[in-house]
This record gives sequence, C-alpha cells and structure tokens, in this order.
Amino acid sequence: MKDAEFEVMCLSLQKGQEHFVENLQNHHAGKLIACHGNQVEVDIFGKRETWSRGECREFPRPDFDYHD
Repeated sequence: MKDAEFEVMCLSLQKGQEHFVENLQNHHAGKLIACHGNQVEVDIFGKRETWSRGECREFPRPDFDYHD
C-alpha cells in the first residue's frame, strides 16, 4: 500500500470511518481496527492479526453483515 493511501485510510479510521483490507500473501480479508507505524491491525471475524502495510490493500466492504 502506498504511503499516501495508507495515511488517508488511517486518518479516516481515527475519525470513525470503516475500512476493510486484504492480505495479498494469504488472501485473508478483515475489518481494519488500528494502524501502528507501518502495520495494520485487522479483525477477521473475531480473530486479530497484524500485517505489514506492504502486504495488504484496501478491500471493498463485504456485501454481508460484518459483526465486530
């Protein structure tokens, strides 16, 4: 993920906007819950993972209800 793209996504997350990301290595996708340095913290149906921003991309919102 590019620097500007990452910064905009993380700033809007802090303002309450919902984002989803996909890991390009394992193709898991989940709800973005935090940004830390060059990493993102993602919730995948209750399981939390931390990914490098270089291995992920923003993902469209799923077309099903995503529960926290």
